[in-house]
Amino acid sequence: MCKNEDEVKELKYELERYRKKVGDQEKRIAELTARCERADRGNRETHMAANALQAAVALKYGEDATDPDQPGRLLGKRLTLPAYGITDMLRQYEVRAGKDRDGNYVIGVCPKEEARSKSLPPRLD
Repeated sequence: MCKNEDEVKELKYELERYRKKVGDQEKRIAELTARCERADRGNRETHMAANALQAAVALKYGEDATDPDQPGRLLGKRLTLPAYGITDMLRQYEVRAGKDRDGNYVIGVCPKEEARSKSLPPRLD
């Protein structure tokens, strides 16, 4: 075999390795794209659930919110809560939620060290 044939053979081999690598990368990109899209949907659903919970709590326990420019014009409800750190809150408290027999949401919260001995709604995980 002459030198050129060896070079062509080697280049064909390298080209096939490159094509396989590109194919593997395209497959991985497709997998990661699908995972990212699922995570994004989950994030949007979680955001919507949090907004719905905030709306339900404000509607139930909030005070009337009126337009300062048009006294007496009701805008909706407003509920003010003290500031809290998310990480600290979740580090200190156990939170469980579920539905009762009537379909109402039940949310239980207690200090983490007491969580095991208290009657909280069952874990949903």
